[in-house]
Amino acid sequence: MTTPPHHDPRPQPQYGQYTPQEQDAPQPNPSGQPTPQGQPAPQGHGSQPTPQGQPAPQGHGSQPAPQQQVRPQPQYGQYAPQGQGSPQGQPTPQSQGSQPAAPQQQGAPQPNPWGQSGSWEQPARWGAPQNQGQTPGAASGSGYRPAPKPGLVPLRPLKLGEILDGGFQAIRKNPKLMLGLPTIVLGITLLIGAGITVGFVALFGSQLANSPLTDEAELGVSVLFQAVSVVSGIVISFGTQLVSGFLVLYISRAVLGESLTISEVWQKLKPRVWALLGLLLLLTAAALLSGAILAAPVVLLAVAGSGVAAAVIGVLLGLLWLLALMFFGIRFALSACCLVLENVGIIVSLRRSWQLTARGFWRFTGIFLLCYLLISIVVSIITTPLTFVGSIFVGVISFAVGDNEAALIVIVVIAVILYAAVTIVASALQASYLAATTSLLYLDQRMRLEGLDVQLLEEADLIARRSPEQ
Repeated sequence: MTTPPHHDPRPQPQYGQYTPQEQDAPQPNPSGQPTPQGQPAPQGHGSQPTPQGQPAPQGHGSQPAPQQQVRPQPQYGQYAPQGQGSPQGQPTPQSQGSQPAAPQQQGAPQPNPWGQSGSWEQPARWGAPQNQGQTPGAASGSGYRPAPKPGLVPLRPLKLGEILDGGFQAIRKNPKLMLGLPTIVLGITLLIGAGITVGFVALFGSQLANSPLTDEAELGVSVLFQAVSVVSGIVISFGTQLVSGFLVLYISRAVLGESLTISEVWQKLKPRVWALLGLLLLLTAAALLSGAILAAPVVLLAVAGSGVAAAVIGVLLGLLWLLALMFFGIRFALSACCLVLENVGIIVSLRRSWQLTARGFWRFTGIFLLCYLLISIVVSIITTPLTFVGSIFVGVISFAVGDNEAALIVIVVIAVILYAAVTIVASALQASYLAATTSLLYLDQRMRLEGLDVQLLEEADLIARRSPEQ
């Protein structure tokens, strides 16, 4: 049994008419299947398609609106026909015989939108992209400009190698100031310290040797000798502190490419000499007071007869004291730099050093200890062969002169003088390198935390502009 074909009672549109839009249901196609949703209904035989974007007229018998001429759309990779706007996002081709527009040169300056000449140029900052408008990798081979380096180090946060090498560069560029002046200052302070000790021994040595002393007198003499040793150490430490402040001022200008003479540095440092001495005395007093407080229970235990307990507790407290000295020494390592360069008081310089070393403490500690270890190795490499050769020389000469006491005294004096000279030069080298690296660490911490590199760039630019005029 066959199903009769479906008959649509509505009249079919004639030629030139549009399909009525009166029902939303999909119309069956000739094959009997419904038209899928979202697709247009099939057009009748000979009917014209409805232009896209125009509403279809309602009702039967209406005449269609005039249609615009339909141009074929260009395919991908083809140009639009002449006289027709190019599709969005594609360039309009030039017609035959027309001259193409002159291509804009890469890197050419753009006209000022305000109609001005625009002669003011901002100086390039480190890390800013350069060579704009050029092909990457062309000409310079890099799209970024390195940080300016007018002096010892680049004016940006420093790397480990730049800090370690910066100290040696400072010594190599100006050995007269970096080694000569510290050698003189440390030599004078060492002689003063040794003179104080020798004077004390010469004053009380003969009396101590000829007359027996009671226990109380021996204790008093021992305390007096320790006090003399502390005074001698303070004199020598003050020489080191003075050298450090002197070199901090020099390094702070050397990183900008400015070379100062000894007299110029001294004029800048002279107002801060007593502040440096006060800082040294305060730190020394704090170290001695803390040591005395920790030593008090050990002395009490020893007096009470608990020797073993006193020894054990003494070792533990001694280690604790050394660790505390190391910790606070690192936290206050930048106090002299702050005191000299920022022109602040003693307490403020200690507070500033504590703030600058708080952030990145372990990095700062590692670099600081590495600098100390590196220069200690260098000094040992220099002094150990000289000491070995000197001892052999003294032994050979002593064997050659035999029992001649006068000759032996002369040899011993010469050996002591040479050893002292080597020690002073080695101490000057160590003090100079540590002062230089500490200054670089101070600048590095301030560049990382406070943006000091921007100020240094501006100041270096001013120095570079002023130098040709001079």
